[in-house]
Amino acid sequence: MPKIIITIEKIDPELEKVIERSIIIEDIDRQYVKVSKEPLSIKIEGSSYSRIRAIVNSYISWINTIILTINKLEEIESGGKNFT
Repeated sequence: MPKIIITIEKIDPELEKVIERSIIIEDIDRQYVKVSKEPLSIKIEGSSYSRIRAIVNSYISWINTIILTINKLEEIESGGKNFT
């Protein structure tokens, strides 16, 4: 069975906590997705590569949205630009 593991490491611990709390596994994905801590990782297993790819894209997009939102909030709070 094909599998992909996304590992998130070497980031600010507070950001890691936010990402961890923001990852909500949808009911339809429960049989395919497992989230682990230390290091934070998302394991996706499925019967086909196309299903796995769709799930991976969804989680990567969500994590990217979280990071962009946090950066934007920090930029607003600091009154300047914040680039990562």
